[in-house]
Amino acid sequence: MADRKRTAAQMANTSFGNAAYDLSNTMVAPQRKERQAPQPAPEPRRQSGRRAAAQPQVRPQQGISLFAVTGFAAIALMAVLVLTSYVQLNSVYAATGTMEDYLSDLVDEEASLRSEYNDLFDTATLQEVAEEAGLVEPSYSQKVYLELAEPDNAVVYEQTEDPGVIEQVAEDLESFWRSVLTYFAR
Repeated sequence: MADRKRTAAQMANTSFGNAAYDLSNTMVAPQRKERQAPQPAPEPRRQSGRRAAAQPQVRPQQGISLFAVTGFAAIALMAVLVLTSYVQLNSVYAATGTMEDYLSDLVDEEASLRSEYNDLFDTATLQEVAEEAGLVEPSYSQKVYLELAEPDNAVVYEQTEDPGVIEQVAEDLESFWRSVLTYFAR
């Protein structure tokens, strides 16, 4: 039944045969509105005798942001700190190279001194020379052991106090500027 209603509704809006070509049928071709001709735009009013002078348009001046200035100052400070740290790193590399050369010289000198020591002080030769000179190892009765009732004490002289935070920062800044000046004085 629902199918019949749909087909009946569909059939009411369709046309078959000669009615398809009937242009007066309002169901098939609705009437169109006639187009209106565009109206000309009204002319602007002109002042009599005076011509309007063209004024340049100027943007209002914008202020400089305090945040931007602070940011640029922080970036500049960090750039200076990076450069000075590179200066310090370069001086450390140079000092490391010098120290490595000095260490290799000391290792060579130690090896030559050990060989001289071993050549001069042969234990068998020393024992023979000591027996010829009349030196003998002390006997048990000749050995004396000391026992002290009081514990041993050690006294440390020239004790220095730790510098305060302000003095340490001042020394670090002085050392830093000295290294910067030394680097650029080359």
